[in-house]
Amino acid sequence: MILVRRAGAFTSIQDLGRPGYRRYGIPLGGALDRISARLANRLVGNGAHAPLLEMTSTGPLLEFQAEMLIALTGADFQAKLNGLPVPRCRGLLVCAGDLLDLGTARKGYRAYLAVAGGLQAQRHWGSCSTYSPAKWGGLRGEALRGGDLLQVAAQLPLRLRHATQVEQKKTKHPLTLSCLPGPEWDSFSVQSRMDFFQQIFTVHSHSNRTAIRFREKWLPDKKPRQLLSSPVLPGTLQLTHGGELLLLMHDGPTTGGYPRLVVLTEESLHKAAQLAPNQKVVFTLQKQSTEKEWLYL
Repeated sequence: MILVRRAGAFTSIQDLGRPGYRRYGIPLGGALDRISARLANRLVGNGAHAPLLEMTSTGPLLEFQAEMLIALTGADFQAKLNGLPVPRCRGLLVCAGDLLDLGTARKGYRAYLAVAGGLQAQRHWGSCSTYSPAKWGGLRGEALRGGDLLQVAAQLPLRLRHATQVEQKKTKHPLTLSCLPGPEWDSFSVQSRMDFFQQIFTVHSHSNRTAIRFREKWLPDKKPRQLLSSPVLPGTLQLTHGGELLLLMHDGPTTGGYPRLVVLTEESLHKAAQLAPNQKVVFTLQKQSTEKEWLYL
């Protein structure tokens, strides 16, 4: 078992979400940075869908009550095990009584902690991912609290693995997010579209797993037309009537009535998962699109 001594800002149990249920109005959910989540599970010998911890902004203090194999990936939270720095992107054997202290995120915003055997959690609609609005998955359908006990779902042979740790270069300011035209893209004038790509946007502190918000407004030369509620996916950038831009993430709605300006490429969606408040971004239109990427829309 793992005792949560301190929960951190928003630590939750996630897997790869609930694909195939959007027609019922159920969001995809799951780990926002899927590349980091898959890597963490692979390092401890789990399947890709095994439940693990997603940590946001500031991390938890965890006490291990048995020997187990763990791995940390994603943002650098300056983690320390019994006061000593912990390497990322490699399997690490911990013993009963060990304390893992995850601090504040740098070089990113979200980190992932996998345990060999996966974490035990409630399952709803085929997934253990925590979806707070409906109280599904995880523990109680909510972020972890101090005093929670985490159970390991299965016993696996402990086999140490490691991956080449690619140090993130100093983040460019602003960060460039590639995108494809959204369904309503052509309803805006050429000048408005040019202005959009020239504007720098700042991530708002009120961003969350549902949507990333930006401080700056974008006001085209004419108001967006009224729409019937239409399908949306993670990575869709919607424009509200007041000029606010909403970048929908994995816990976002399945339909919406705001114009869909652009849709992030899959690679940029992973980058967006690591966006921290006050980080600046610009959008750029991908020059060429493959059949696979258009299907992603």
